[in-house]
Amino acid sequence: MKKNISLLLGSLALVACGGGAASAPDSFDAPEQQQQHDAPPAAPAPTTKPAPAADAGADVDTHLAKHCNVSAAQPDVCIENVEGHAGDTIDVEVFLVGDTTCNTANEASGHIALDLKAFSVENQEEIVNCRTRMVGASISGGTDLRWNAFGDHVVSGCSDMPLGKVDTIKVKVAAGTKPGDYKLTWSDAGFIGAVGGPMQCSNTSGGMSGIVRVLP
Repeated sequence: MKKNISLLLGSLALVACGGGAASAPDSFDAPEQQQQHDAPPAAPAPTTKPAPAADAGADVDTHLAKHCNVSAAQPDVCIENVEGHAGDTIDVEVFLVGDTTCNTANEASGHIALDLKAFSVENQEEIVNCRTRMVGASISGGTDLRWNAFGDHVVSGCSDMPLGKVDTIKVKVAAGTKPGDYKLTWSDAGFIGAVGGPMQCSNTSGGMSGIVRVLP
């Protein structure tokens, strides 16, 4: 028995001298750390793709609204808005406007201010097909376009004119004209109603101006 006690004491001595249990490995993680390692990687933050830059040469909306297709209690003469490029010959349309009472003209006329550096009239005529379009010196200085539309009892063979488009002036835009809006303004204009019609269907102080938009 003494021999057994000696063996037991010897084993305890070995433990005290460094033969004890091994320490936990350095790679062992705490429960919280282990959970972080096991979690799936976070999804990348979404990115927004920038919109492509506008093409400097892309077409832009240059639409110019029409304005002569209207009803008016007081009859009048209207130049319609139009667009074109430098060097183009464009159709400048002239309209008669009114209402159900004043719906016919015996004559319409006026003078349209015209810049000859920017525009010229390609269909000048003197009383041809009941119309006159002549460029000349203005009584107020400069130049203008004298315009007339003749009806019955004014020029033989002509007929009174209903509301709507009554003429087309062929205007050439000079080469090199800068882009922009150019007004075609009446210096005077008149709408003379049908013979025997209501007195209020004559207006000698009217004129609805138009715009020529020269595009880039």
